[in-house]
Parts: sequence; structure tokens; C-alpha cells
Amino acid sequence: MNSPFHTEIYTRLWRQYVAPHMDVTDQNEDFAVCRHRRMKGLLTSRQIVFIGEKNDWAQEVSPAFLNKLTEIMDQGRWDYFKLISRSEPDRLLMRLAREKRLPCYSWHSADEYRVDFTGKDWDGYLQSLKSRVRCELRRKLNKAAPLNPQLRLLNDDPELDHHISLFMEKHVSYWAGRGIASLYTEPCQKAMFRAWVHELTRTGDIRFYGMFMEGTLCCIRIGLRLDASEYLSLLTINTNEAYAGYSPGILATCMELEQACHEGVKLFNMGPGKSQVKGYFANSTVPYHTTVLAHPASPAGRLFILKKKYDTGDLAGAEVSVNLLRRLPERFLQCAKAPTSQSV
Repeated sequence: MNSPFHTEIYTRLWRQYVAPHMDVTDQNEDFAVCRHRRMKGLLTSRQIVFIGEKNDWAQEVSPAFLNKLTEIMDQGRWDYFKLISRSEPDRLLMRLAREKRLPCYSWHSADEYRVDFTGKDWDGYLQSLKSRVRCELRRKLNKAAPLNPQLRLLNDDPELDHHISLFMEKHVSYWAGRGIASLYTEPCQKAMFRAWVHELTRTGDIRFYGMFMEGTLCCIRIGLRLDASEYLSLLTINTNEAYAGYSPGILATCMELEQACHEGVKLFNMGPGKSQVKGYFANSTVPYHTTVLAHPASPAGRLFILKKKYDTGDLAGAEVSVNLLRRLPERFLQCAKAPTSQSV
């Protein structure tokens, strides 16, 4: 499976809404080099960004992908590139690193949670769950039953635009409470997401679900139907705290799973990152590996790799990182004063 975001629609909307608000110094059909400034401009780095990269999902590397990546690397104006792959570090990317003698580092960064319906109908899948999970689901369903929980598809709802706004508002506040920036913090990100949802509702590729209790919207779930057999569960957010005690996210996921199973979906991909919902329903996992390549002549690129070694517990890398950090001002002062290229 390739990135669900590497599509003509996603690329066009990214260029229309997001790229004008980024410091883009180089680009081609699939990649852009984005300059990041930190510490009031003292530290700058130029990251090669795959335009189909989104929300830490894995990306498969094809020969065409590699050719476009090599093309923008050969221009020489970049510091690092990051790629997430399934099961193991991507072989084509590692071969490129060896051929070009690029500093690189790979680590196990997450697990992708899946529900595999192969050979099972809905009842068979439920029976395959642990007895503790089945009992907990029955308890939650019975508790919510008096509230008449219903999962509704909102793709054609006349208030879809309001639902999109509510989703982004709750998503931003949820992650802000955990000290993490939401995917929809910036106005350009919000505008792109809204346009993307509207585009995909017209094609039928997106499923914008709402969980209602007592007729009140209390949870929103968003998924993508890739083809007849694969479904991607992307995002979930509670929209009404008054119903949080009835586990609307878990019940909505259960109903969404049942609907997908009845439609013939064989693989329900819940994406990377552990959560209570995924722990309830997933029956398989696939490891994710993140690989970072650095420009061999770039202090910023090498520093990014060393920082990742520090973050992942590589003590040797951590020691070198501390030594390099002591020399940062003199190494990066000239780079920080460099003129900024005009954004696209």
C-alpha cells in the first residue's frame, strides 16, 4: 500500500493552501525542500519533504519515487530527508544512501495497528477477540443503549462544513491539552483539510462519520476507502464531553468496523501509534521504521541524525550530540544570516 495522500488531489491542494505559507527553496513534482528556522533564526535546516507525507503514515519507495528524490538531492541545497517504512528500513533508500555515501540512521519508531478480516465474518471476528474485550464491549454497548447510539455517514449532510469546523476545533484543543500542536493549528492547514474533505466526499473516497447519542453529535470519525478490500481509519475526536462517559469513540469504531466488514473490507488499517481504541480491536501489528538521510556536507543534517540517536537512546550518538551542540553558534551563524528564498 502506498501513501493514501500521494494523489493528484492532495498534491494540488497542498500547493494551493500550504506551500505559500512555507519557506520552500526547491521543489519538483513530488518533493519540496522546506527551510525550518529555530531559536529566532540562529538554527536553520532544509528538509526534503515528500508532498504525500502525512500524519506519520508509512510510505513505500518505488523506482519512480527514488528517481524524483535523487533529482532533488542532486541539486545539493538540502540538509536531511526523513522516511517512514513498514517492517524494516527501505532497501532502495538504504542502497541510495550507500551509493551516495550519505550519513543515515534508522530506528523502530512505531507500530501500525490493523484489523484483518480475512476468512472471518463479523461474528467470527468478534469471537476472535479476547474474552475480556468482548465483555467490556458488551458492557459499554448496554450502558449506552438507552441513549440510542447511531453512527451516521455525514458526507451529504447539509451541515458538513459545520461538522468539519467542529472536528478541527476539538482536535486542536485535545492536543493542546497534551502539549502537542494539532495537525490543524495553522489557518492554511485548516483550509486545506476542509477543501480535501469536500473534494473526497464528491469522489466517495472519504467516510465522514458522526456518532450520535440522544440525537446529539458526540464523536466524529474519518476514514478512507482505498479500494474494495482496504480501509484506512484516520482520525477520531469526541465532540461533546457530556457523553464522554459512554465511550463514544470506542462504540463508533466498533460500528465502523462492522460496516466495513459487511462491505467486504479485508484489511481495516488503524494506523500508527498506540491507543485504547486500537488496543481493543486490532488483531495484528506491523512495525514502522524511520530512516533519516543527511547531506554529507551539512552540519544541520548531521546534527538532526545525532539528535535522533539521542532521542532513541543511542548513548554514543548522545555524547557526540553534546559535543556538537557546544559548537553550534559558530557553525550556524553564517547559515542563519543567509537570505530567505521566496516561497511558492
